Amino acid sequence: PMGLQFRLKANFDVSGYQTPFPTTGTLKFTGSKDGHTLSAQSMTVTNNSTLKDLANFLQGSLGIQQSPGAFRPLSSLAAGFAAAKIAAGTRAPLITGIVLLLLFLPIHIIEFDKMPLWYHAAFLLTLIPLVVWGGRFSPK
Repeated sequence: PMGLQFRLKANFDVSGYQTPFPTTGTLKFTGSKDGHTLSAQSMTVTNNSTLKDLANFLQGSLGIQQSPGAFRPLSSLAAGFAAAKIAAGTRAPLITGIVLLLLFLPIHIIEFDKMPLWYHAAFLLTLIPLVVWGGRFSPK
């Protein structure tokens, strides 16, 4: 079986288009994930269909899942715990938090319009404190 890969550009500029789809009809797609065939999905294309509708359709039909928000704080705590465990007696959790912030900041700038402001603020403002706090759970 041949795999099919899609790479969607993060920002679509459709301001110059009258209609993003050239015609109406139905798009059908059957994706696979981890070697398992997913249920067939379809999208009815109308004169009001948008590229966001297409992106949502592809995300659902390809089995793309976004990680639940509850795991983000847990992973930050775990990063701090691991950093403190590996480099006991150092500022490793703080440095780890700063490095993670520097890595995630460009992503949040690029993806700024895809999520509400509160999400970006909650993620970025709590990242370093959660990592440092996770480091405090590590046995000294």
